[in-house]
Amino acid sequence: MLNDLVAHVAAGTMGAISASGSAGDLLGPSWESDPRLRTILHRLDLVVAHVVVVIRGLLVLGQVRGRRRA
Repeated sequence: MLNDLVAHVAAGTMGAISASGSAGDLLGPSWESDPRLRTILHRLDLVVAHVVVVIRGLLVLGQVRGRRRA
């Protein structure tokens, strides 16, 4: 079970790093010169952070409810 988790985390990490590197290559010259791009990416960061917090909260809530039922 732990080996499966490690394999999935490694695969996801490699995919995220590859996507990030490719995006950096494509957007590199525009990053400093286009203020709209920076604004869009910062807003995207906020959306992703909120989604992560909500999902984590739901997971914790599920654990708490599961312990109360047991």
